[in-house]
Amino acid sequence: MDGVVHEDAFFAPGFYLLIASGKKLSHQARRVAAVIGLALTLAAIIAFLSLRLAKQFGRLSVPPLYDDVSYFVEAARWLSAVQINGIAANLGGLLHQHAPFSSLTAIIGLILVPGGYVGPYAINAVILLAFLLGIAHLTWRRPFVDIATCLVVAACVPVFWHTMTEARPDLPWGLALGLAIGSVLYRPFLQRSRWSVFGLGALCGLAAAIKPSAFPASLTCIELAAGAQLICECLEADGGGFRAAVRRAGLPPLIFVAGLLAGTFAIAGFELVNTLNYIRIAMVDYRDFWVFDESFRDSLLHYSVGVEGRTALSYWLWFGLALIVVRLGLALLHDRRDVGRSITLVVAVLVAYAIPTLSPVKSYFLGAMFYGVFIVAMALNLCAIIGGLEGILSRLTLGPAFATVAGFRTSHSASCRRALAVMCNINTSTGRSMPLRKCCSRRMSQSSPVRCRIICPGPGWATNSSAAWTLIPTCAWSIHCRCSPRG
Repeated sequence: MDGVVHEDAFFAPGFYLLIASGKKLSHQARRVAAVIGLALTLAAIIAFLSLRLAKQFGRLSVPPLYDDVSYFVEAARWLSAVQINGIAANLGGLLHQHAPFSSLTAIIGLILVPGGYVGPYAINAVILLAFLLGIAHLTWRRPFVDIATCLVVAACVPVFWHTMTEARPDLPWGLALGLAIGSVLYRPFLQRSRWSVFGLGALCGLAAAIKPSAFPASLTCIELAAGAQLICECLEADGGGFRAAVRRAGLPPLIFVAGLLAGTFAIAGFELVNTLNYIRIAMVDYRDFWVFDESFRDSLLHYSVGVEGRTALSYWLWFGLALIVVRLGLALLHDRRDVGRSITLVVAVLVAYAIPTLSPVKSYFLGAMFYGVFIVAMALNLCAIIGGLEGILSRLTLGPAFATVAGFRTSHSASCRRALAVMCNINTSTGRSMPLRKCCSRRMSQSSPVRCRIICPGPGWATNSSAAWTLIPTCAWSIHCRCSPRG
Protein backbone atom coordinates (compact mmCIF):
# COMPACT_ATOMS: atom_id res chain seq x y z
CA MET A 1 0.00 0.00 0.00
CA ASP A 2 2.92 2.38 0.57
CA GLY A 3 4.33 1.81 -2.92
CA VAL A 4 7.40 -0.02 -1.62
CA VAL A 5 8.15 -3.65 -2.46
CA HIS A 6 8.78 -5.30 0.87
CA GLU A 7 11.32 -8.04 1.34
CA ASP A 8 8.58 -10.43 2.37
CA ALA A 9 7.06 -10.26 -1.10
CA PHE A 10 10.07 -12.00 -2.58
CA PHE A 11 9.55 -15.00 -0.35
CA ALA A 12 5.98 -15.60 -1.47
CA PRO A 13 5.79 -19.17 -2.85
CA GLY A 14 4.25 -18.12 -6.14
CA PHE A 15 6.88 -15.47 -6.84
CA TYR A 16 9.73 -17.81 -5.98
CA LEU A 17 8.39 -20.63 -8.15
CA LEU A 18 7.78 -18.24 -11.04
CA ILE A 19 11.37 -16.97 -11.01
CA ALA A 20 12.82 -20.45 -10.57
CA SER A 21 10.69 -21.97 -13.33
CA GLY A 22 11.53 -19.13 -15.71
CA LYS A 23 15.27 -19.58 -15.19
CA LYS A 24 15.00 -23.34 -15.50
CA LEU A 25 12.97 -23.10 -18.71
CA SER A 26 15.46 -20.69 -20.26
CA HIS A 27 18.39 -22.91 -19.33
CA GLN A 28 16.59 -26.02 -20.57
CA ALA A 29 15.75 -24.39 -23.91
CA ARG A 30 19.39 -23.39 -24.46
CA ARG A 31 20.50 -26.88 -23.51
CA VAL A 32 18.07 -28.54 -25.94
CA ALA A 33 19.10 -26.18 -28.74
CA ALA A 34 22.80 -26.85 -28.12
CA VAL A 35 22.37 -30.64 -28.13
CA ILE A 36 20.23 -30.63 -31.28
CA GLY A 37 22.65 -28.27 -32.99
CA LEU A 38 25.62 -30.49 -32.17
CA ALA A 39 23.79 -33.62 -33.35
CA LEU A 40 22.80 -31.91 -36.60
CA THR A 41 26.37 -30.74 -37.18
CA LEU A 42 27.87 -34.19 -36.60
CA ALA A 43 25.26 -35.91 -38.79
CA ALA A 44 25.78 -33.37 -41.59
CA ILE A 45 29.58 -33.70 -41.49
CA ILE A 46 29.47 -37.50 -41.54
CA ALA A 47 26.86 -37.54 -44.32
CA PHE A 48 28.85 -35.12 -46.49
CA LEU A 49 32.20 -36.87 -46.05
CA SER A 50 30.76 -40.38 -46.42
CA LEU A 51 28.92 -39.58 -49.64
CA ARG A 52 31.92 -37.75 -51.10
CA LEU A 53 34.25 -40.65 -50.34
CA ALA A 54 31.67 -43.14 -51.62
CA LYS A 55 31.51 -41.30 -54.94
CA GLN A 56 35.28 -41.37 -55.30
CA PHE A 57 36.05 -45.01 -54.52
CA GLY A 58 33.15 -46.45 -52.50
CA ARG A 59 29.59 -47.60 -52.88
CA LEU A 60 28.47 -44.75 -55.16
CA SER A 61 31.42 -45.19 -57.53
CA VAL A 62 29.81 -48.35 -58.98
CA PRO A 63 26.21 -49.37 -59.72
CA PRO A 64 24.18 -50.49 -56.68
CA LEU A 65 24.74 -54.04 -55.44
CA TYR A 66 22.15 -56.81 -55.45
CA ASP A 67 20.56 -56.18 -52.05
CA ASP A 68 20.37 -52.44 -52.62
CA VAL A 69 18.90 -52.96 -56.09
CA SER A 70 16.07 -55.08 -54.68
CA TYR A 71 15.00 -52.30 -52.32
CA PHE A 72 15.30 -49.64 -55.02
CA VAL A 73 13.20 -51.72 -57.43
CA GLU A 74 10.49 -52.23 -54.80
CA ALA A 75 10.52 -48.50 -54.08
CA ALA A 76 10.18 -47.67 -57.79
CA ARG A 77 7.29 -50.11 -58.17
CA TRP A 78 5.53 -48.64 -55.16
CA LEU A 79 5.92 -45.10 -56.50
CA SER A 80 4.50 -46.19 -59.85
CA ALA A 81 1.53 -47.85 -58.17
CA VAL A 82 0.90 -44.72 -56.08
CA GLN A 83 0.51 -42.63 -59.24
CA ILE A 84 -2.27 -44.97 -60.36
CA ASN A 85 -4.06 -45.96 -57.14
CA GLY A 86 -3.03 -43.26 -54.69
CA ILE A 87 -1.10 -43.42 -51.41
CA ALA A 88 -3.92 -44.75 -49.21
CA ALA A 89 -4.51 -47.76 -51.46
CA ASN A 90 -0.82 -48.70 -51.44
CA LEU A 91 0.05 -48.31 -47.76
CA GLY A 92 -0.78 -51.96 -47.17
CA GLY A 93 1.55 -52.95 -49.97
CA LEU A 94 4.44 -51.28 -48.18
CA LEU A 95 3.97 -53.59 -45.20
CA HIS A 96 4.19 -56.63 -47.47
CA GLN A 97 7.78 -55.87 -48.40
CA HIS A 98 10.70 -58.01 -47.25
CA ALA A 99 12.03 -55.08 -45.17
CA PRO A 100 9.45 -52.28 -45.03
CA PHE A 101 11.89 -49.91 -43.35
CA SER A 102 14.46 -50.11 -46.17
CA SER A 103 11.73 -49.82 -48.81
CA LEU A 104 10.39 -46.73 -47.05
CA THR A 105 13.79 -45.03 -46.88
CA ALA A 106 14.38 -45.84 -50.55
CA ILE A 107 10.99 -44.33 -51.44
CA ILE A 108 11.73 -41.12 -49.56
CA GLY A 109 15.20 -40.94 -51.09
CA LEU A 110 13.91 -41.36 -54.65
CA ILE A 111 11.28 -38.69 -54.03
CA LEU A 112 13.84 -36.20 -52.72
CA VAL A 113 16.52 -36.98 -55.33
CA PRO A 114 14.78 -38.61 -58.31
CA GLY A 115 17.68 -38.25 -60.71
CA GLY A 116 20.00 -40.96 -59.36
CA TYR A 117 20.85 -43.29 -56.54
CA VAL A 118 22.20 -40.70 -54.11
CA GLY A 119 18.82 -40.05 -52.48
CA PRO A 120 18.27 -43.52 -50.92
CA TYR A 121 21.72 -43.28 -49.35
CA ALA A 122 21.54 -39.61 -48.35
CA ILE A 123 18.35 -40.23 -46.37
CA ASN A 124 20.45 -42.28 -43.96
CA ALA A 125 21.62 -38.98 -42.47
CA VAL A 126 18.25 -38.87 -40.68
CA ILE A 127 19.02 -42.27 -39.14
CA LEU A 128 22.37 -41.00 -37.88
CA LEU A 129 20.70 -37.92 -36.42
CA ALA A 130 18.04 -40.01 -34.70
CA PHE A 131 20.69 -42.24 -33.16
CA LEU A 132 22.68 -39.27 -31.83
CA LEU A 133 19.54 -37.74 -30.34
CA GLY A 134 18.73 -41.09 -28.75
CA ILE A 135 22.13 -41.16 -27.05
CA ALA A 136 21.57 -37.58 -25.90
CA HIS A 137 18.28 -38.66 -24.34
CA LEU A 138 19.91 -41.57 -22.50
CA THR A 139 22.63 -39.28 -21.11
CA TRP A 140 20.41 -36.23 -20.54
CA ARG A 141 20.98 -36.18 -16.78
CA ARG A 142 24.63 -35.34 -17.31
CA PRO A 143 26.07 -31.87 -18.08
CA PHE A 144 26.22 -30.70 -21.68
CA VAL A 145 29.96 -31.33 -21.91
CA ASP A 146 29.45 -35.00 -21.07
CA ILE A 147 26.62 -35.34 -23.58
CA ALA A 148 28.74 -33.68 -26.28
CA THR A 149 31.62 -36.04 -25.53
CA CYS A 150 29.36 -39.08 -25.89
CA LEU A 151 27.99 -37.81 -29.20
CA VAL A 152 31.45 -37.19 -30.62
CA VAL A 153 32.65 -40.62 -29.49
CA ALA A 154 29.65 -42.33 -31.08
CA ALA A 155 30.17 -40.39 -34.32
CA CYS A 156 33.79 -41.57 -34.56
CA VAL A 157 33.04 -45.31 -34.57
CA PRO A 158 33.52 -46.71 -38.12
CA VAL A 159 30.21 -48.59 -38.25
CA PHE A 160 28.44 -45.27 -37.73
CA TRP A 161 30.00 -44.02 -40.97
CA HIS A 162 29.24 -47.28 -42.80
CA THR A 163 25.55 -46.81 -42.08
CA MET A 164 25.52 -43.79 -44.36
CA THR A 165 26.24 -45.82 -47.51
CA GLU A 166 24.07 -48.87 -46.90
CA ALA A 167 20.56 -49.40 -48.22
CA ARG A 168 20.16 -52.65 -46.28
CA PRO A 169 18.30 -52.52 -42.96
CA ASP A 170 21.05 -54.25 -40.98
CA LEU A 171 23.12 -51.32 -39.72
CA PRO A 172 20.13 -49.08 -38.87
CA TRP A 173 18.65 -52.12 -37.11
CA GLY A 174 21.80 -52.50 -35.02
CA LEU A 175 21.77 -48.84 -33.99
CA ALA A 176 18.07 -48.97 -33.13
CA LEU A 177 18.57 -52.16 -31.12
CA GLY A 178 21.33 -50.43 -29.16
CA LEU A 179 18.98 -47.59 -28.27
CA ALA A 180 16.29 -50.10 -27.31
CA ILE A 181 18.63 -51.89 -24.90
CA GLY A 182 19.75 -48.54 -23.50
CA SER A 183 16.13 -47.50 -22.95
CA VAL A 184 15.41 -50.74 -21.09
CA LEU A 185 18.33 -50.05 -18.73
CA TYR A 186 17.67 -46.30 -18.52
CA ARG A 187 14.87 -46.37 -15.97
CA PRO A 188 13.84 -49.10 -13.50
CA PHE A 189 10.85 -51.23 -14.47
CA LEU A 190 9.37 -51.12 -11.01
CA GLN A 191 9.22 -47.32 -11.13
CA ARG A 192 7.30 -47.22 -14.39
CA SER A 193 3.57 -47.15 -14.88
CA ARG A 194 1.87 -49.93 -16.81
CA TRP A 195 1.41 -47.78 -19.89
CA SER A 196 5.05 -46.73 -19.73
CA VAL A 197 6.16 -50.36 -19.62
CA PHE A 198 3.88 -51.25 -22.54
CA GLY A 199 5.09 -48.25 -24.55
CA LEU A 200 8.71 -49.17 -23.92
CA GLY A 201 8.04 -52.70 -25.13
CA ALA A 202 6.27 -51.41 -28.25
CA LEU A 203 9.18 -49.12 -29.13
CA CYS A 204 11.63 -51.98 -28.67
CA GLY A 205 9.41 -54.10 -30.91
CA LEU A 206 9.49 -51.45 -33.63
CA ALA A 207 13.29 -51.43 -33.40
CA ALA A 208 13.32 -55.21 -33.86
CA ALA A 209 10.96 -54.91 -36.85
CA ILE A 210 13.48 -52.83 -38.80
CA LYS A 211 15.05 -56.14 -39.84
CA PRO A 212 12.18 -58.66 -39.86
CA SER A 213 14.39 -61.63 -40.76
CA ALA A 214 16.33 -61.16 -37.50
CA PHE A 215 13.35 -60.72 -35.17
CA PRO A 216 14.07 -63.96 -33.21
CA ALA A 217 17.57 -62.68 -32.37
CA SER A 218 16.26 -59.20 -31.59
CA LEU A 219 13.53 -60.39 -29.25
CA THR A 220 15.94 -62.72 -27.46
CA CYS A 221 18.46 -59.95 -26.91
CA ILE A 222 15.88 -57.46 -25.65
CA GLU A 223 14.13 -59.93 -23.35
CA LEU A 224 17.36 -61.16 -21.77
CA ALA A 225 18.51 -57.59 -21.16
CA ALA A 226 15.13 -56.73 -19.63
CA GLY A 227 15.30 -59.85 -17.46
CA ALA A 228 18.75 -58.89 -16.17
CA GLN A 229 17.49 -55.40 -15.39
CA LEU A 230 14.49 -56.76 -13.50
CA ILE A 231 16.62 -59.16 -11.44
CA CYS A 232 18.95 -56.29 -10.54
CA GLU A 233 16.01 -54.18 -9.38
CA CYS A 234 14.66 -56.99 -7.23
CA LEU A 235 18.04 -57.51 -5.59
CA GLU A 236 18.38 -53.81 -4.85
CA ALA A 237 14.81 -53.35 -3.64
CA ASP A 238 14.53 -51.65 -0.23
CA GLY A 239 10.92 -51.98 0.86
CA GLY A 240 9.99 -55.53 1.81
CA GLY A 241 13.15 -57.21 0.52
CA PHE A 242 13.76 -59.46 -2.45
CA ARG A 243 10.61 -61.57 -2.15
CA ALA A 244 8.33 -58.55 -2.03
CA ALA A 245 10.09 -57.10 -5.07
CA VAL A 246 9.64 -60.35 -6.96
CA ARG A 247 5.90 -60.29 -6.21
CA ARG A 248 5.68 -56.70 -7.46
CA ALA A 249 7.68 -57.62 -10.56
CA GLY A 250 5.22 -60.24 -11.72
CA LEU A 251 3.05 -58.03 -13.93
CA PRO A 252 5.56 -55.59 -15.56
CA PRO A 253 7.41 -58.33 -17.52
CA LEU A 254 4.15 -59.59 -18.99
CA ILE A 255 3.12 -56.07 -20.01
CA PHE A 256 6.55 -55.45 -21.52
CA VAL A 257 6.47 -58.67 -23.53
CA ALA A 258 2.96 -57.81 -24.76
CA GLY A 259 4.18 -54.43 -25.99
CA LEU A 260 7.29 -56.01 -27.50
CA LEU A 261 5.29 -58.53 -29.50
CA ALA A 262 2.73 -55.90 -30.53
CA GLY A 263 5.41 -53.55 -31.85
CA THR A 264 7.28 -56.30 -33.67
CA PHE A 265 4.41 -58.07 -35.38
CA ALA A 266 2.58 -54.87 -36.23
CA ILE A 267 5.25 -54.58 -38.95
CA ALA A 268 6.71 -58.07 -39.38
CA GLY A 269 3.43 -59.94 -38.97
CA PHE A 270 2.16 -59.22 -42.49
CA GLU A 271 4.95 -61.25 -44.09
CA LEU A 272 5.60 -63.60 -41.18
CA VAL A 273 5.32 -66.80 -43.22
CA ASN A 274 7.65 -65.53 -45.93
CA THR A 275 10.06 -64.22 -43.29
CA LEU A 276 10.24 -67.61 -41.57
CA ASN A 277 10.79 -69.27 -44.92
CA TYR A 278 13.60 -66.79 -45.67
CA ILE A 279 15.24 -67.60 -42.33
CA ARG A 280 15.09 -71.31 -43.12
CA ILE A 281 16.67 -70.80 -46.52
CA ALA A 282 19.49 -68.61 -45.17
CA MET A 283 20.26 -70.70 -42.08
CA VAL A 284 19.70 -74.19 -43.50
CA ASP A 285 19.58 -74.41 -47.29
CA TYR A 286 22.34 -71.86 -47.99
CA ARG A 287 24.21 -72.46 -44.76
CA ASP A 288 27.40 -73.59 -46.49
CA PHE A 289 27.56 -70.34 -48.42
CA TRP A 290 27.58 -68.14 -45.30
CA VAL A 291 29.52 -70.32 -42.86
CA PHE A 292 33.14 -69.28 -42.32
CA ASP A 293 35.78 -72.00 -42.34
CA GLU A 294 37.48 -71.00 -39.10
CA SER A 295 38.49 -72.50 -35.79
CA PHE A 296 36.43 -72.25 -32.63
CA ARG A 297 38.73 -69.55 -31.27
CA ASP A 298 38.47 -67.47 -34.44
CA SER A 299 34.70 -67.92 -34.44
CA LEU A 300 34.57 -66.75 -30.82
CA LEU A 301 36.52 -63.57 -31.66
CA HIS A 302 34.92 -62.99 -35.05
CA TYR A 303 32.97 -59.86 -34.09
CA SER A 304 35.59 -58.41 -31.74
CA VAL A 305 39.17 -58.71 -33.02
CA GLY A 306 38.25 -60.64 -36.16
CA VAL A 307 37.94 -59.08 -39.58
CA GLU A 308 34.32 -58.08 -39.04
CA GLY A 309 34.95 -56.59 -35.61
CA ARG A 310 38.00 -54.62 -36.73
CA THR A 311 36.05 -53.21 -39.65
CA ALA A 312 33.12 -52.10 -37.51
CA LEU A 313 34.77 -50.94 -34.29
CA SER A 314 38.53 -50.64 -34.90
CA TYR A 315 40.37 -49.42 -31.76
CA TRP A 316 37.10 -48.25 -30.20
CA LEU A 317 36.63 -51.85 -29.08
CA TRP A 318 39.51 -51.46 -26.61
CA PHE A 319 38.25 -48.07 -25.53
CA GLY A 320 34.82 -49.50 -24.75
CA LEU A 321 36.28 -52.50 -22.90
CA ALA A 322 38.46 -50.16 -20.84
CA LEU A 323 35.38 -48.14 -19.90
CA ILE A 324 33.63 -51.30 -18.70
CA VAL A 325 36.59 -52.26 -16.50
CA VAL A 326 37.01 -48.74 -15.09
CA ARG A 327 33.33 -48.40 -14.26
CA LEU A 328 33.24 -51.76 -12.50
CA GLY A 329 36.35 -50.80 -10.54
CA LEU A 330 34.91 -47.47 -9.45
CA ALA A 331 31.64 -49.12 -8.49
CA LEU A 332 33.35 -51.77 -6.37
CA LEU A 333 35.70 -49.32 -4.66
CA HIS A 334 33.62 -46.17 -4.22
CA ASP A 335 29.93 -46.66 -5.06
CA ARG A 336 28.46 -50.09 -4.44
CA ARG A 337 25.06 -48.85 -5.59
CA ASP A 338 26.37 -48.79 -9.17
CA VAL A 339 27.61 -52.39 -9.14
CA GLY A 340 24.24 -53.82 -10.15
CA ARG A 341 23.74 -51.34 -12.97
CA SER A 342 27.26 -51.94 -14.25
CA ILE A 343 26.84 -55.72 -14.28
CA THR A 344 23.44 -55.43 -15.97
CA LEU A 345 24.94 -53.40 -18.80
CA VAL A 346 27.79 -55.90 -19.16
CA VAL A 347 25.24 -58.72 -19.40
CA ALA A 348 23.38 -56.85 -22.16
CA VAL A 349 26.62 -56.37 -24.13
CA LEU A 350 27.59 -60.04 -23.71
CA VAL A 351 24.17 -61.20 -24.87
CA ALA A 352 24.34 -58.93 -27.93
CA TYR A 353 27.77 -60.40 -28.70
CA ALA A 354 26.89 -64.02 -28.00
CA ILE A 355 23.86 -64.24 -30.30
CA PRO A 356 25.67 -63.53 -33.62
CA THR A 357 28.77 -65.39 -32.38
CA LEU A 358 26.87 -68.61 -31.66
CA SER A 359 25.09 -68.43 -35.01
CA PRO A 360 26.62 -70.70 -37.65
CA VAL A 361 26.10 -67.94 -40.18
CA LYS A 362 28.70 -65.19 -39.95
CA SER A 363 28.19 -61.81 -41.58
CA TYR A 364 29.32 -58.26 -40.96
CA PHE A 365 25.68 -57.18 -41.06
CA LEU A 366 24.52 -59.79 -38.54
CA GLY A 367 27.06 -58.39 -36.09
CA ALA A 368 25.30 -55.02 -36.24
CA MET A 369 23.25 -55.96 -33.17
CA PHE A 370 26.48 -56.07 -31.16
CA TYR A 371 27.93 -52.89 -32.66
CA GLY A 372 24.91 -50.76 -31.79
CA VAL A 373 24.64 -52.07 -28.23
CA PHE A 374 28.37 -51.59 -27.72
CA ILE A 375 28.27 -47.93 -28.81
CA VAL A 376 25.39 -47.19 -26.45
CA ALA A 377 27.20 -49.02 -23.65
CA MET A 378 30.27 -46.84 -24.25
CA ALA A 379 28.19 -43.70 -23.82
CA LEU A 380 26.49 -44.93 -20.65
CA ASN A 381 29.75 -46.15 -19.12
CA LEU A 382 31.54 -42.92 -19.97
CA CYS A 383 28.89 -40.83 -18.23
CA ALA A 384 28.90 -43.13 -15.20
CA ILE A 385 32.69 -42.91 -14.92
CA ILE A 386 32.72 -39.13 -15.18
CA GLY A 387 30.00 -38.93 -12.53
CA GLY A 388 31.93 -41.28 -10.26
CA LEU A 389 35.17 -39.33 -10.65
CA GLU A 390 33.35 -36.09 -9.93
CA GLY A 391 32.03 -37.57 -6.71
CA ILE A 392 35.51 -38.70 -5.66
CA LEU A 393 37.11 -35.35 -6.50
CA SER A 394 34.39 -33.43 -4.68
CA ARG A 395 35.06 -35.43 -1.52
CA LEU A 396 38.80 -34.85 -1.83
CA THR A 397 38.80 -31.15 -2.75
CA LEU A 398 35.74 -29.88 -0.89
CA GLY A 399 36.29 -31.94 2.23
CA PRO A 400 38.06 -29.17 4.17
CA ALA A 401 35.22 -26.76 3.35
CA PHE A 402 32.60 -29.04 4.87
CA ALA A 403 32.05 -30.17 8.42
CA THR A 404 30.21 -33.40 9.12
CA VAL A 405 28.06 -32.68 12.13
CA ALA A 406 28.15 -35.87 14.18
CA GLY A 407 27.30 -34.68 17.65
CA PHE A 408 25.95 -31.15 17.59
CA ARG A 409 24.22 -30.12 20.79
CA THR A 410 21.96 -27.28 21.61
CA SER A 411 24.89 -24.83 21.81
CA HIS A 412 25.49 -25.16 18.06
CA SER A 413 21.89 -25.45 16.88
CA ALA A 414 21.35 -21.70 16.45
CA SER A 415 24.49 -21.27 14.34
CA CYS A 416 23.61 -24.24 12.16
CA ARG A 417 20.05 -23.03 11.66
CA ARG A 418 21.38 -19.65 10.52
CA ALA A 419 23.78 -21.41 8.12
CA LEU A 420 20.96 -23.51 6.69
CA ALA A 421 18.84 -20.38 6.36
CA VAL A 422 21.54 -18.80 4.21
CA MET A 423 21.94 -21.93 2.08
CA CYS A 424 18.21 -22.10 1.37
CA ASN A 425 17.88 -18.34 0.80
CA ILE A 426 15.59 -18.01 3.83
CA ASN A 427 14.46 -14.74 5.37
CA THR A 428 14.98 -15.50 9.05
CA SER A 429 13.28 -12.28 10.14
CA THR A 430 9.95 -13.35 8.66
CA GLY A 431 10.20 -16.99 9.60
CA ARG A 432 9.53 -18.19 6.03
CA SER A 433 11.42 -21.37 5.48
CA MET A 434 11.95 -24.27 3.11
CA PRO A 435 11.37 -27.90 4.14
CA LEU A 436 15.13 -28.37 4.63
CA ARG A 437 15.28 -25.73 7.36
CA LYS A 438 12.16 -27.06 9.00
CA CYS A 439 13.58 -30.56 9.07
CA CYS A 440 17.03 -29.59 10.29
CA SER A 441 15.82 -27.05 12.83
CA ARG A 442 13.48 -29.65 14.30
CA ARG A 443 16.29 -32.14 14.63
CA MET A 444 18.88 -29.66 15.87
CA SER A 445 16.56 -28.26 18.52
CA GLN A 446 16.82 -31.61 20.20
CA SER A 447 19.81 -32.79 22.12
CA SER A 448 20.09 -36.01 20.15
CA PRO A 449 23.01 -36.18 17.69
CA VAL A 450 22.19 -35.86 14.01
CA ARG A 451 23.89 -36.66 10.73
CA CYS A 452 23.82 -33.49 8.67
CA ARG A 453 26.50 -32.53 6.17
CA ILE A 454 26.61 -28.76 6.01
CA ILE A 455 28.96 -25.85 5.62
CA CYS A 456 29.88 -24.62 9.07
CA PRO A 457 32.92 -22.37 9.58
CA GLY A 458 33.07 -23.36 13.23
CA PRO A 459 32.07 -22.01 16.61
CA GLY A 460 33.71 -18.65 15.97
CA TRP A 461 31.88 -17.94 12.74
CA ALA A 462 29.66 -15.29 14.36
CA THR A 463 32.66 -13.01 14.84
CA ASN A 464 33.74 -13.54 11.25
CA SER A 465 30.32 -13.65 9.63
CA SER A 466 31.35 -11.91 6.40
CA ALA A 467 33.55 -14.85 5.37
CA ALA A 468 30.82 -17.31 6.24
CA TRP A 469 28.13 -15.48 4.30
CA THR A 470 30.31 -15.38 1.20
CA LEU A 471 31.35 -19.02 1.46
CA ILE A 472 27.98 -20.64 2.03
CA PRO A 473 26.01 -19.45 -1.03
CA THR A 474 28.78 -20.55 -3.43
CA CYS A 475 28.53 -24.12 -2.20
CA ALA A 476 24.80 -24.19 -1.58
CA TRP A 477 24.10 -26.56 -4.44
CA SER A 478 26.59 -29.09 -3.05
CA ILE A 479 24.82 -29.49 0.27
CA HIS A 480 23.36 -32.86 1.18
CA CYS A 481 21.32 -32.99 4.39
CA ARG A 482 20.27 -36.24 6.02
CA CYS A 483 18.65 -35.40 9.32
CA SER A 484 18.26 -38.80 10.90
CA PRO A 485 19.02 -39.29 14.60
CA ARG A 486 21.80 -41.60 15.59
CA GLY A 487 21.20 -41.69 19.33
